[in-house]
Amino acid sequence: MNVTFAQVSGWVVRYLLTIRISDILDIAIMAFVLYKIFTLVQSTKAASLVKGLLIFLAALVLSSALHLNGINYIMTRMVNLGLLALIILFQPEIRRVLEQVGSRRLVAFFIHEESASTMEQAIGQTVLACTEMSQSRTGSLIVFEREILLDDMVRSGTVLDAAVSAELLKNIFFVKAPMHDGAVIVRNGRIVGAGCMLPMSGNALASLAILSMITAWNQYIWPLLVTDKNEMRTVQVGISMLQGLEFSDYTLVMAGIVLVLLPCVLIFVVGFRFFIAGITEGAVKG
Repeated sequence: MNVTFAQVSGWVVRYLLTIRISDILDIAIMAFVLYKIFTLVQSTKAASLVKGLLIFLAALVLSSALHLNGINYIMTRMVNLGLLALIILFQPEIRRVLEQVGSRRLVAFFIHEESASTMEQAIGQTVLACTEMSQSRTGSLIVFEREILLDDMVRSGTVLDAAVSAELLKNIFFVKAPMHDGAVIVRNGRIVGAGCMLPMSGNALASLAILSMITAWNQYIWPLLVTDKNEMRTVQVGISMLQGLEFSDYTLVMAGIVLVLLPCVLIFVVGFRFFIAGITEGAVKG
């Protein structure tokens, strides 16, 4: 029996036409509830229990497929008591979920507000620590990570996983503390590194290099002082020698000016983005 592509397409289309909006809504709700359940247990010991449960179910399916009747019989009898065992094992997590549902509105239960409150608390503790350190003239360098991950900088210091508190920040930046020489990096409201080394600004160095090159290229007095032969002098000095009281060759002067300006223009066009970024990088917003 040969099955054509048109027949397969017809079967797929007929199957899709049988799907109702309620079916899609049913699948979406179940997927979201399962996602929230996994999110609640991922940071607790229940996460390892879920992994063990999945391994147990995989072993049960494998024993049935390989016809390991003895192992399959024992594991099947264990599954019969599985619901009661799961309730006992996951009792703390089940209680936590029920407490959250009872203490908050149903909509608020499905909205993850923990990260926002943690970040607000971290900012408040940081402000408090900086206020107290400013009174004792203690310097500090604190970086709040945003979209770009700073894993390389975290690895350059001491890796931590601690809640942000004013006391901890003051202890880290105490003058004689081992980790006071470096930056503290905060990720998602928690300190992930201390004593970290931050790289120098590439944009500022690029803008400095561009300005230094243009300044050195346009020098007139210094090449005139250090050279004693016309063949060794720069184009800038040659342009001034083409202009005199009795004779001036403006064609050669304009050609020389173009030769002088062309490298500066090319360097500025190539490094324009770095130049602007380096100039504005240290600006203070009002």
